[in-house]
Amino acid sequence: MTMEIIPSELAQAIQAGDCVLWSGAGIGALAGRPGWKVALTRAIEHCAVGVQPQLHDLVAEGRLRPVLAYIGRHCGESALASSMAGEGTPVAGSELLAAIPWRACFATAYGELIRDLYAARGQEIELLTHREIHRPTLRACARDDERPMILRTPPAGRSMRADRALFELVEEVTRTRTIFFFGFSKSDPDFAEILELLGRIGRGRRHYAWLADVSAAEAEELLESRNIEVIDPGALVDLGAALQALHEGTGEHAGGASTSRVELVAFDLARALAHVPVRADIAADIAFACDIEGLDRLVAELAQAAEEAASLLSDGLVQVEDDGFDRIDVSTLLRLGNVYLARGRTTDARRCFKAVRLRGAGPEYQAVALFNLALAAAANGLERLAVSGLRSAAEADRSLSLLPERLELEAVRAYDPSRLVLGGREHRSGERVELWLRTLGQPVGIHDQRRFHLEVQRAVELSHPGVQRLRGGFTDGQLFGIIADPIPGVTLEEALGGGGRMAMYRALRLSMALLDAIAAIHAHGMVHRDIRPAQVVLAAEGPVLCGQGFSPLINFRRPTLRHLADGYVAPELLAGEAPSPTSDVYSVAAVLYRALSGRSPSTSVQPASAFQPELDPRIDEVLALALHPDPGLRLSPRRLRSELAGIVSVPMLLVSRLGGRPGEAPVAEAPESSPSAEAPMDECVRRPRLRADLGASLL
Repeated sequence: MTMEIIPSELAQAIQAGDCVLWSGAGIGALAGRPGWKVALTRAIEHCAVGVQPQLHDLVAEGRLRPVLAYIGRHCGESALASSMAGEGTPVAGSELLAAIPWRACFATAYGELIRDLYAARGQEIELLTHREIHRPTLRACARDDERPMILRTPPAGRSMRADRALFELVEEVTRTRTIFFFGFSKSDPDFAEILELLGRIGRGRRHYAWLADVSAAEAEELLESRNIEVIDPGALVDLGAALQALHEGTGEHAGGASTSRVELVAFDLARALAHVPVRADIAADIAFACDIEGLDRLVAELAQAAEEAASLLSDGLVQVEDDGFDRIDVSTLLRLGNVYLARGRTTDARRCFKAVRLRGAGPEYQAVALFNLALAAAANGLERLAVSGLRSAAEADRSLSLLPERLELEAVRAYDPSRLVLGGREHRSGERVELWLRTLGQPVGIHDQRRFHLEVQRAVELSHPGVQRLRGGFTDGQLFGIIADPIPGVTLEEALGGGGRMAMYRALRLSMALLDAIAAIHAHGMVHRDIRPAQVVLAAEGPVLCGQGFSPLINFRRPTLRHLADGYVAPELLAGEAPSPTSDVYSVAAVLYRALSGRSPSTSVQPASAFQPELDPRIDEVLALALHPDPGLRLSPRRLRSELAGIVSVPMLLVSRLGGRPGEAPVAEAPESSPSAEAPMDECVRRPRLRADLGASLL
């Protein structure tokens, strides 16, 4: 009969030393002490006479929690302590409580009784209060040995809800150990408080509660909401007999190896990622700022611990491979995948998101995993997978839809942690548009949203061939979208690849076109804020500047933006100063440097000619002035445009013959061709065109 009462999983957890006893006031029956109902009835006598009848009525109705709270507020703990005092000898069988190998004992009441039962068996055990341990834990490494301890948990009420250290201990135990609740009734105020605490923590491992007079519906609710399986004692209402049954039932089951190390590492991983949102676009900034090396160590430790546990379970007869991923809960898997995705490790990210899909998580997590997989596909350039994934996620959960209802998703142009570029089509007109979407980690206030709309409306009025034409914008306070005309072509980042370089004259003319574009933006009373190769589209008619940054999106305190704009953002912006036309000049010069040298000026800037020796040496001088860290000494947009035009118009050979600037070295021979400043990018002019005033062209 005992094997039928005691679940095998509980017995194995006890034998492995992974089970924690959490005792209620009812355990006082092991030594003739009163439970809460009798103790509160006694304590009511300390209250004002006028409220005593009402309190007695509540006790009679089984509503003990408000009575306990009232007595605690008005009479103090001394009244409760005196009502629970008593002298009695332990009943037969009570000594078995200390014979069961608990990992620890939590006592809401009568902690001294448990200590005395251990002492009767010749075992000294610490009795601690929750206030005596700064950061309580059951980890073996935190103590000199692995002896169990008795922790007196606070009585029901505010102290249990407000004690952060206790919360963290219960969270650790809930997720990494098995709890056996003993000495509670379903009306026990402490048990109700514990259930609320577990509700804040969320579902952990399977736990067990020895409860009498619990209906099938109530037992099912405990299992579904708190993962607590009720053990119906049946006729074994006497606690001494119950301990006898528990002791016998535990011994009759086969023992198992402890899994606490695996569970603890998985728990540490969950704690390290708890602040990361599960949705990849919202999580990007927070995820990028995570300690990726520390997370990698935890994942490696988890795999090692899981492999060791698997080898113990296999008895060496069968080789069992276990990387520990099945021990990670689905929300932590999503968060870990988001960190990988933000760091560009898309293979690792897809593995995490796919694990959530394969595990059969709830509909909400399934939809988010599908959405995150779509972004990972977009990061890898898998457009068809990205489009189908985003569509399916939006159908499963409307909150994951990125487009207004009037638009239909057709393409995914680009994705990085700072923005997502989509192709869409208007349902009514059938007209195609391009959407630039940026998501913030936290919603912003109405003032910043209004400022965003005002800046977008100003940009809509701008018309210039070198600037992408905007149609409008939308926001929900966290997702910000820009609707623009689509620009066919590839980005400069795609054209250059990893370390590619561009021919000198083509790079100069590209930069001149960008300077013309930002001149138009500046004349319109705006600055671009986010100029980098990924924002420049090489269209058939010439380069087009896209992705204009609006407030509050472009904030270089955001980790993703600092990383992606590394080398392309002016140093004063990184220091927190406001964007200006000269900061845009710095970015254009950085793009030119990247096109000529094959690298961004992210650290100490060597002359571009060090990477392309055939460059005109005047370019190094111009770039040094345009990339000057002091914005007051930096070239203006017009001056930089003029300098580049002079280099394009007047080859170095001609400058040397006419007497160039001091320190300029003559070149041996002129280039075969030097395109004019006004010619198409792929057109070459055989003979350099001379200006009427050569001196003016070099200023």
